[in-house]
Amino acid sequence: MSLICYGVANGQLFKKEESLVNAKKNTYGIVTINEGAIIRPKTSDFIEKKLSYNSDLDMSGIDIRQTSKQIFAQVLKVFSEERRQRLAIKNESIGVMLYMLPSGKIKEIEFYVAKNRTLTLSEIEDLDEAIRKNVVVPITKPELYRGIPFIVFLPQPIRFSKM
Repeated sequence: MSLICYGVANGQLFKKEESLVNAKKNTYGIVTINEGAIIRPKTSDFIEKKLSYNSDLDMSGIDIRQTSKQIFAQVLKVFSEERRQRLAIKNESIGVMLYMLPSGKIKEIEFYVAKNRTLTLSEIEDLDEAIRKNVVVPITKPELYRGIPFIVFLPQPIRFSKM
């Protein structure tokens, strides 16, 4: 089954076909863009409404360094040292975008991966679940977000070669 997906990549609005793939517990949408793919859970219609989310946010009210550390800690838990080393040899990386509720709760997560990846959907699903369960985005200036859902994009991808 496939759907049409709308999104933004490299500053350009795109309309692409999205394939739906079942993992262990969840269904994921996979959209191929340029040399990579976007992988995201299809648990709700939340991401279809993402263009209404504030992506031009003043990030000074979020402790992005602490958020990155928390996500990195989940990567260390989900991927064994041996698996991380194999992914490093292949120069694998994962970009992470968080769709946030004004409360700071993570509503949805998108993962950006290379098209010819060796990462499995099962591994992405495990990382998705670990981040949702264990990561809290510290909001230091809630007044900046005025009750509007927002997007947090980690400034650097998770690079297995840097672990």
